[in-house]
Amino acid sequence: MANGDEGQTPSETKQSYGFIKDDISNGKRVSIIYFTLGTFLLSYSLWAIVILGQRLGWFAADNPWAMLSYILGGNIPPIVAYLTFKRADPGFTLKKYLKNAFDFKQKPLYYGLTALLVAVYFIVPALMGGLSTEAAQGLEARGVSDHIPLYLTLLGIPIFFFGGGSEELGWRGLLQPELEKRMHFIPATIITGTIWTLWHLPLWFIPSTGQSEINFGFFFIMVMGLSFGLATIRRLSGSVLLCVLFHCAVNSLNGTWPIKDELPIKIVTTLVYIALAVTIVYWQEKKKKALPTPELSGPAHNAGSLR
Repeated sequence: MANGDEGQTPSETKQSYGFIKDDISNGKRVSIIYFTLGTFLLSYSLWAIVILGQRLGWFAADNPWAMLSYILGGNIPPIVAYLTFKRADPGFTLKKYLKNAFDFKQKPLYYGLTALLVAVYFIVPALMGGLSTEAAQGLEARGVSDHIPLYLTLLGIPIFFFGGGSEELGWRGLLQPELEKRMHFIPATIITGTIWTLWHLPLWFIPSTGQSEINFGFFFIMVMGLSFGLATIRRLSGSVLLCVLFHCAVNSLNGTWPIKDELPIKIVTTLVYIALAVTIVYWQEKKKKALPTPELSGPAHNAGSLR
């Protein structure tokens, strides 16, 4: 696919689809199907080992092999994402992949945006009286009967890279921007959120997981809201790292401020995320369109616009 990269510097070859920044595929068409099917197949297979092992009495939930299979299944998305990029571009290196994923050199504005969207996750339920007085889902089964002190959950944010954060290298590092090359921001985010939700489905069949104690429909609604928040971070900043930090922070801080599993809370929080996402992205597009920019050839220039 001709993209006019000849004679340009490496920094100039980074194509912007809509207003997605830092497209590490360098404009190459990456297979969404390959990534999605590979992620589901490997994660589901690993989690099936845990489900069948417990159902058949082979091992308990706290068995080391069961825990390993469970954790590895949750960290499949970044592995398959790398293999998908590599498949599209044999010259794509692990160094480039990790450099893009752990690029801490982001504008303070984008760190602030990430912090704001994390705060929304807890402030909206708090205003609705939706913060639970009990321990977060999944913690009671592990012997935790009270809220975790804030300083511990703040210190625990990096640990959650392997407890949810790493997923973002797949969902927002590959799936969301690749969808935005093909469609507008809103449908791309809805599809990403739906795939992300369905990927979690086997966890409802594993006792002691947080998912096994909550309503799947409520979870779907909440994940859709989070998807809009994360898509906004990815779209404006181009940073996968900030998406990782958002995911880690939400998961960790939930130990201090657990949220009640109630439908009105999930709906209102999700609507707030959608409203913020559409407003922020629309404002950013309007701002960018007002600036003089070199014309880009081909349909990719307008593929991700919000209309």
